[in-house]
Amino acid sequence: MKGRPFDKLRVSGCIIHRFECVDPLINDVPSDRIGGYWLIPIAPLMLSYISRIILHWLIFWNSKCKKICGIPSPERRRWSEKVKLIYIHGAGSSSLAFYYQLQHFRNSKALDLPGHPVGKPCDSVDSYLEWVRGFTTARRYKNMVVCGHSMGGAISMLYALRYPEEIKGIILVGTGARLRVHPDYLRMGKEAIEDDSTWLENQLAYYPGVAPDMVQSLKRRTREVGPAVEFNDLAACDKFDVMQEVKNINLPTLVICGSEDTMTPVKYADYLADSIPGAKKVIIPGASHFVQLQKYREVNASIEEFLASLK
Repeated sequence: MKGRPFDKLRVSGCIIHRFECVDPLINDVPSDRIGGYWLIPIAPLMLSYISRIILHWLIFWNSKCKKICGIPSPERRRWSEKVKLIYIHGAGSSSLAFYYQLQHFRNSKALDLPGHPVGKPCDSVDSYLEWVRGFTTARRYKNMVVCGHSMGGAISMLYALRYPEEIKGIILVGTGARLRVHPDYLRMGKEAIEDDSTWLENQLAYYPGVAPDMVQSLKRRTREVGPAVEFNDLAACDKFDVMQEVKNINLPTLVICGSEDTMTPVKYADYLADSIPGAKKVIIPGASHFVQLQKYREVNASIEEFLASLK
């Protein structure tokens, strides 16, 4: 049939063209012509086209995430859910220090130690350990892997030395077997209790390379914790020393350190990896003390691999 488009409408996934007939003698009306309209079905074509785009996008994203973002394979994901990851933050910090790990690993818990900001802080790493143990015991956590950053790493090492039967392994991030604090840091921390006018801004120097929105969240939480708690924690760290004991840790251990960490430098990680039997060491290029916030994809991938090795 000859004709020309008269108008065009859209109805329920079809483009409808109305034709003005030129030859009035034509009686053979196609089945998809209704009352002077041609119905051109497009829904199946569009769905097929869109589904192809989505499929290709998913394949691309899945491969990129596994390679770049550290998203685990199904096998690693299933195994990581069999253990309970417990994150313990460092001096003057909070559970936000493990924000990206908490989002990545489903069966995990990031602790806020007492005084950070709720409650009264403990006066030693030993006391913090007993608080952590009380917390996990009360909740009947099983198959735990304890992951500690800085002072949290010290707590993790004590856990492995004193109660090895209660945990499956430890992950030590930016920490050391001895955490001596430079006298200048202790002096500035004590002075900040009396005058904190510059203390908060100085804290931001710890987070180079961290996303700006995360830095703002960390800044608010740091203000809530306050300089007195930070000084308390630094004093506790200064007394911590298990250099002669770490060789007795008989649990799977992962040691992670940023290549640019000046607070707990790479030599600290080297000592831990060399002293703890079977320990695995990962040095993250370009990261400093808060490596788990700065290079979280690499850290998450390293943790995934470590958990998979615990079979």
